[in-house]
Amino acid sequence: MKDKQLLQTLKTQLSQYKTFDCKLRHEQIINVEFNASTDHAGIPLQPITSRVGFCSRDARNQFVSCAHTTAAVNFKSILDNIKLIAEFDKFDSFKQSIEALTTQIYVLDHKKGDFEKQYAYAKFNDKPLAECEKIKTMLNQTVETHSSCVQQLELLRQAIINELDKILYSSDSSETINI
Repeated sequence: MKDKQLLQTLKTQLSQYKTFDCKLRHEQIINVEFNASTDHAGIPLQPITSRVGFCSRDARNQFVSCAHTTAAVNFKSILDNIKLIAEFDKFDSFKQSIEALTTQIYVLDHKKGDFEKQYAYAKFNDKPLAECEKIKTMLNQTVETHSSCVQQLELLRQAIINELDKILYSSDSSETINI
């Protein structure tokens, strides 16, 4: 059946995407150095920071949970193609949830980067331990929230594939595909 073959191809494409709980590692600051530069008003600039850096491009291209590739956009594009072929009752709900989670991951990525800088600057400038610990707590909460988003995203990814399997392996051989 032509529609089922196309649906199988799209399911295979979706299956190639994964989630990975990287804990937003690329935002981690590994070095802080004094910055001798000043702005136009002569005010010293913030210290210079070095980060861990991104995962490999190949890895990021398959992680729907990555804030630094178009993997999530491509994943959602495949879902749009599935909707053109099949009446997918849960489609809109799945897609809205995926969009909400990927947006939250993007926001958390920026938050973690900001907290990493705040923490690095606080340590670099010998701020009181209580101040450093408060920032570290917010940083850890951001990472925990990110991990939760990645887990939810993986559950959605699996649910979509399971729904596709239901139709692909059903005994109904009709040309209309209902999911």
